[in-house]
Amino acid sequence: MWDDVDREAGELNIRDTAILVDPRTQESTPQTARGNRALPLPDSLVRVLKRARRRPAADRLLFGCRLLRGRRRGR
Repeated sequence: MWDDVDREAGELNIRDTAILVDPRTQESTPQTARGNRALPLPDSLVRVLKRARRRPAADRLLFGCRLLRGRRRGR
């Protein structure tokens, strides 16, 4: 997800589509060249996204890697 957000340019890059194939979602590429595009993001949203991106690193420092390892294992 974060690869699609260009926080410096303030854009969201659309490179994939999601298609519901009962009952799962499949990722695909856009059907046309115009489907690949960059959408401008408001400055207020860019600020929120920057804070959200930094949050996991802060959580690792605060709680330690042990907590996050437990999450990955489904505990």
